[in-house]
Amino acid sequence: MPYNQSLTERVKILSTIMTSKCLVSSSKQTNTIDMSEFRRLVVIGQALGTAATSTVPHATIKILDSTAKGTVTSTAIVTGTIMSQTAGYARTRNLEIRAENVGQNCVGTTRGRYVRVRAIYGTRGAQVTMVVLGADPRYGAQSNTVTTTST
Repeated sequence: MPYNQSLTERVKILSTIMTSKCLVSSSKQTNTIDMSEFRRLVVIGQALGTAATSTVPHATIKILDSTAKGTVTSTAIVTGTIMSQTAGYARTRNLEIRAENVGQNCVGTTRGRYVRVRAIYGTRGAQVTMVVLGADPRYGAQSNTVTTTST
């Protein structure tokens, strides 16, 4: 079977987070993402640490089950930490889930279709950038632009 789709037809930027300040012990999260529209979700997160560390994270990124209204559970589907052993250098962490992973950690709830991605700052200050991509759309090309912002 020939592969004739362009990359912009297979990937959509769903949300972005960019912080300009080095915050500690706070978080930012994306809008609610409907996983019934995509087969995969890819998160590319990057933290620029203000101080070197090898024991505590600069940031933690979590993909969380959510309701359609954005109520988020504390149980993460996937969690990844970012730490830089050299001050002033950015480190990257990639996370990926499939649509069938959503709702597996939440028994007896109405969750199972929606997710939110949260960046939680660690004990060391960091500037965090995160891009959330929806991949392999279920219903055609997804090459339109981002229309939502993080909350």
